[in-house]
Amino acid sequence: MTAQQPGLLLELFDAPAGMEESAFHQWYRTYYVRRLRTIPGVQRVTRYAAREGSPRYLTLVEMQNTEVAMGNRFQTLGTRLKERQGPNPPGDVVPPRGAPSGRQSR
Repeated sequence: MTAQQPGLLLELFDAPAGMEESAFHQWYRTYYVRRLRTIPGVQRVTRYAAREGSPRYLTLVEMQNTEVAMGNRFQTLGTRLKERQGPNPPGDVVPPRGAPSGRQSR
């Protein structure tokens, strides 16, 4: 049996055009992040905001292994985010590079 590598999903996005930013953030916090945290294997969700430029937001999703992102619940939730945000760069699942994780979830 081989050990599976931890996974890290990077989501880069802006609030969708035509939607109030506050409404998008309310949906993101109360729907998306809450449901994301209930998926088995999701260990931490951390969100960052750029002071300027685009994409404005970065969310890091730390997972027990990369297979978590391939599961049905994870894929369905990702589809809901893409429907809300419109065409934006997709996240990539990559193993972390051994950096210690001391960040707090938001």
